[in-house]
Amino acid sequence: MFQTYFHKLHKWLGLISGLFVFFLSFTGSLYVFQDPIEDYFNREIVFVKAQDKKVPVDSILHRFQQEYEKPLNQVFIFPNPKRAYMLEVIYQSGLRTKFYANPYTGEILGERSFKIASIFSLILKAHRSFLLPKGGVILSGLMTGIFCLSLITGLVINWNRGSRIEKASRKFSKKIIRFHSRVGFLGSIFLLIMGLSGVYLAFTGVQNFAFNLLDGSGPHFKDPSLVMKVPASEDRYSYMHLSVDVCLEEAEKAFPYHSSSLRMVRLAKDTEHPLIITGFNRNNPLGLLVRERAYFSDKGMLYHKEDASSLTSGQSLHAVISQIHTGAMYGWPSMIFYFILSLLGMLIPLSGILLFFSKPKKSTPYS
Repeated sequence: MFQTYFHKLHKWLGLISGLFVFFLSFTGSLYVFQDPIEDYFNREIVFVKAQDKKVPVDSILHRFQQEYEKPLNQVFIFPNPKRAYMLEVIYQSGLRTKFYANPYTGEILGERSFKIASIFSLILKAHRSFLLPKGGVILSGLMTGIFCLSLITGLVINWNRGSRIEKASRKFSKKIIRFHSRVGFLGSIFLLIMGLSGVYLAFTGVQNFAFNLLDGSGPHFKDPSLVMKVPASEDRYSYMHLSVDVCLEEAEKAFPYHSSSLRMVRLAKDTEHPLIITGFNRNNPLGLLVRERAYFSDKGMLYHKEDASSLTSGQSLHAVISQIHTGAMYGWPSMIFYFILSLLGMLIPLSGILLFFSKPKKSTPYS
């Protein structure tokens, strides 16, 4: 009775979510390699020849303003010595574009092409919402949740029946059962973690519940009081003369791990929008990227710091779940691992659907 119930439940949960999960896994497997593919198509301006000495960041920013006169927002400094600095421009319309500069010569190498980025933007939208104008995110989260239940029932079935292969009237069915059973059992735990993290990210209600449970209030990722903490200045335009290089040195003293990680410098706009330097620290048991931020006044004074201890329990959980779902923790090793998981996410429901439509004449627990 128990076995029959779980077999039927597993079958129908899989049939309902199978094709949706196949699509989600397919788009996810493509999106995993967004950054390296985009970098490859922009390789002439993204990568440079490493040299002994870099020019000051201030001189690069000054040169960019002389050549382009565009509203710079952020500078991205990569730990890889063969990568160019990335300069982000945001126009008043909200449109963003990116330029690259050689950190050793100061030369502005050119503007990034967004032809490939537009394709990945479409893939991401398809992954999140099936390209539906309304209700797509909810449908995606719902199908992922149903698939997670299917994985749990599949684990229960495998646990009770061991490695025994059910009798089938055709060899083809036996091979499908063997593949679906063994591969499904091996990949279920990892797919379950990925699926549950996807459900969390898809539903704001789940996020609100987690934040209320851990912090006693809803999600809060920014502290608006920081603006009020900016030290007052008599010269409201002094931020224009603020040295980014001096601030980088001060941030590195405050956070020793900054020099070996990606650093994002949000340039100061005025005395109410200070210069912020963001780095990432991997010095934790899971090796996850923990954000560290240094806030500077228009006089170049480090007046506020944020690290792992500044995060609430809800914010820490959100950061961990986001990185687990995207596989952004360990570079190429995690990208390859998540690509394999995405393939399993396609093959497991596909094999289940094939098994349903190739069921033998005699009834088996899968029919």
